[in-house]
Amino acid sequence: MTQPATTLPATPVSSFYGYDRGTPIDRHYIRQFLAEHAHLIRGHAAEIKDDTYVRTLGTGVSTTVIDIDPANESATLHADLTAPGALPEATFDVVVLTHTLQLLAAPGTALANCYRALVPGGALLLTAPTVGQLSLTTPGSDYWRLTPPGLVRLLSGWEGEVTVNGAGNLTACLAMLLGHAAEELAPGALDHDDPGYPLISCALATKPR
Repeated sequence: MTQPATTLPATPVSSFYGYDRGTPIDRHYIRQFLAEHAHLIRGHAAEIKDDTYVRTLGTGVSTTVIDIDPANESATLHADLTAPGALPEATFDVVVLTHTLQLLAAPGTALANCYRALVPGGALLLTAPTVGQLSLTTPGSDYWRLTPPGLVRLLSGWEGEVTVNGAGNLTACLAMLLGHAAEELAPGALDHDDPGYPLISCALATKPR
């Protein structure tokens, strides 16, 4: 006997990542990852596009906001992360690079720039999507989705300690794709990580002293 077809949603409840409904699911995990390593957000910190995480999670930091877009008035350093030597050498105690690599044609070059820009003992705090819709603003340059093993491979040339983890579970992945916000899910739905269904990949990479 043929089973009836399961009807799944054809359109999301939000096409704006869930921002119009609350906290996007991936942002829940990004903030959680950064909060776990907030003690590393110190000294001279760099963040991409704005300084939201550095400002809210760091203590007594000075901030450089990096962006390629010259129209971004919040940026204090306009630079193309895919251009070799784009960042100043040995300048930052921490670089916060959240959900940026997927938009870069040469992510390996960007990571080399981050390594060069860190002071000895500095840290890169990195996240990348494993699941998610294409960028709303630049869909033509949304190139990659990075699994934890993929991020390990991409960081294989990093000369220092590297820790990579996945965050999320099947519920988180489905909710993110449908545009639901974290506040709309049942309590505890996002509290466990399933290695088979990571929503984002997270990496802590440090530069030797």
